[in-house]
Amino acid sequence: MIPNAINVDWVKAEGVNPTPMAFSRGVRGLEQKAIDGQENPLSVILANKFYEVQKNLAITNHQ
Repeated sequence: MIPNAINVDWVKAEGVNPTPMAFSRGVRGLEQKAIDGQENPLSVILANKFYEVQKNLAITNHQ
């Protein structure tokens, strides 16, 4: 998640405990179980191979 107040606030409103971190740490965070998921467009998920460390995907059309 991009570490800015707007993103943090809308995720909290959904009942999630956000963990803002630099994009470059996302795959590592998933591998190490420091985070449970991530929020990105499908093109970003595919290009950065998030599917290798995250088995589930929810398409929410929230943005």
